[in-house]
Amino acid sequence: MPGGVPLRQFVICSLMCFGCASSTEMGWPGASTLTERGEPSPRSPALEPRSRWSDFGILGRLVVASDHPYPSLGHEPPSLVIDQVLTSPDTREMYRLQVASTRYPVGTWLVARHRTADGARTGPLYAQFRSSSGWRFVAATADGWLLDADLEACRTCHAQAPADFVFGPPRPLDSGLPRPVDGGLSDGAN
Repeated sequence: MPGGVPLRQFVICSLMCFGCASSTEMGWPGASTLTERGEPSPRSPALEPRSRWSDFGILGRLVVASDHPYPSLGHEPPSLVIDQVLTSPDTREMYRLQVASTRYPVGTWLVARHRTADGARTGPLYAQFRSSSGWRFVAATADGWLLDADLEACRTCHAQAPADFVFGPPRPLDSGLPRPVDGGLSDGAN
């Protein structure tokens, strides 16, 4: 080594100087994920979605099936409301008038768009797709990035739905519309 510095000392010194260097802009290993005020930075790896939802483009072909926002009784976080439920055009009325015997055809999409109760921020998209082998579940950001969610929890909860893994829209008892389950109401969890 130049100047007589042994290689081992040079490597140790280099690791000490550069190995823990922080750059929230570059996201180097060892970089701080906190802002100067101690809050998570927008580039925090824990907050960044992992990959793009490959079917995100389907949203442009779906139609609104819900009449108004309603509380999200089963989706996390509980502070969100379901702003809209989107569905495949051919299953819109099926969703709106869902009863216990309803069975959705292969190719059906149901997407719950969430927002905060005050409407200030958009929340996640929770989607389910009916394939030939059953329902697939997806959790994504409003702009189409997959979230690290426990999709098996979605399947377990929706298996308890009154009709074909779908809770259906909430309905007041005096609406005149068929109720999803005889003597009960849908919980509105989509």
